[in-house]
Amino acid sequence: MIELLWNEICQKKSFSLDDRYRSGKEQAFFAFMQTLSNGCVQIAGREGVPYNEIPASRWLEQAAMYLVGALGDSSAVSPEMRTLADEAKCKHEKEEWSRSANGASKNRIFARTESGYYVLGPAVMGKGDVVCVLFGGKLPFCLRPVGNRYLLVGECYTHGLMEGEALDMMERGELSEKEFEIV
Repeated sequence: MIELLWNEICQKKSFSLDDRYRSGKEQAFFAFMQTLSNGCVQIAGREGVPYNEIPASRWLEQAAMYLVGALGDSSAVSPEMRTLADEAKCKHEKEEWSRSANGASKNRIFARTESGYYVLGPAVMGKGDVVCVLFGGKLPFCLRPVGNRYLLVGECYTHGLMEGEALDMMERGELSEKEFEIV
């Protein structure tokens, strides 16, 4: 299933650390696996460690360990991904990514927006829905156009919009404010 999502929705052929996510700053694999696991927040919560104190490299190692375990000797997994998983095992890391992803993805679907964002949203999310950041909201939301109004479909994890990036983009003139009438 994970390979199907990567190939069909992300439009990537193999799991590599070289592919870049939309802005080019992050690895596409990291963004993909973070989206599927809701940012691995469950792992941080179970450990009682503030999320922002855990380095992103830990989440990348967790994802690589899962991937190598799930796909085995598949040629779709790059050598550097295998090395990353081996390094994590040498640190005696326990693979927890799958538990986090299972919890995060219940009744959710993975999608990619027209602008390339990876989204984990409500199972009823569909083509034509809009992902937006609402002022005062803690997460992005999925809205469905209904005439001139919008139906609130639900909240969604949208990689690249989870830490205030939308406000930064507005300040740079990359996004503009829009008013939604929600029904």
